Amino acid sequence: MKAKKVVEIKTPRFIRLRNELRSLLRLCMEDKVSLLRSESARWRKINNLELSRKLRQEIENLHSDFRRSICVCGFCGSIDKNMVFNPNNEHWLCIGCDLHLKEISALGSKIPLKLPQIETFLIDLSRKLDVSKKGSNCDGTFSYSRFILREMGVEKENLNNFLKLCQNYGGYCDCEILFNAKDQLLKQQI
Repeated sequence: MKAKKVVEIKTPRFIRLRNELRSLLRLCMEDKVSLLRSESARWRKINNLELSRKLRQEIENLHSDFRRSICVCGFCGSIDKNMVFNPNNEHWLCIGCDLHLKEISALGSKIPLKLPQIETFLIDLSRKLDVSKKGSNCDGTFSYSRFILREMGVEKENLNNFLKLCQNYGGYCDCEILFNAKDQLLKQQI
């Protein structure tokens, strides 16, 4: 989709149906992930690391695809709200988060990280995730990013604002910062 699209359901009966369908899809995805994790662990035990890595990559892809779908807000993770498609980062967001992220996009000029610090952060994050291998060890959170930014001495409020800015650019976890948000962060006039 190239344009912003709002999908808003107002009838209580249809809202309930939509929420139940989204919950069902989430459960199906989680069941598939659970099976893939078990299979990956089994292959890892018998030293077939390549197949194990492929399965972990498939798990990562399932999580990423679900987070990008209309079933879940790519920002807050809500599955029970009306959604807006954001063409800038190709994510569906709930209406509240879409408004919130518009405010956040103005944060770029207020984050006290200079370009060299952002470059250092991205290099350190790339090393932590070891993205040179097929797949990465991203767990779908900002755990490495938070650790690196704290080590760099970034204050909590600035750290959170920086991660919100990353989300605005499509970086909803550590690996997505590198794959989706990196270019925008490097262009940012900070």
